[in-house]
Amino acid sequence: MTSAKKTYYGFASLIVAMGSLLMLAGANYITRIDISPEVFSNWNNIIYLSYCFSAPLALVLGIWSFTRRNDFTVPSVIGMGLVTVPFLILFWQFVNALILYN
Repeated sequence: MTSAKKTYYGFASLIVAMGSLLMLAGANYITRIDISPEVFSNWNNIIYLSYCFSAPLALVLGIWSFTRRNDFTVPSVIGMGLVTVPFLILFWQFVNALILYN
């Protein structure tokens, strides 16, 4: 009988989700500092592009950890929650803006 190796997709999901939250915090920070519009645009594009890659990656890693028998599921649930809640808030703001201004 062979014991299966422990996988760490749940922890990876949690780490990527925390990075995703840091990117949202960075996006909020650059809106408050006094920089030129060109520098703001560059940083804004970099930060949101990174967020758009890291949020789905955290979700995929979290879901993948549920398919593995020897993985940590609690960190993956926390990671998926850390990504899903801010995404739903941003999506709700987007829908409200569409409804109010159209």
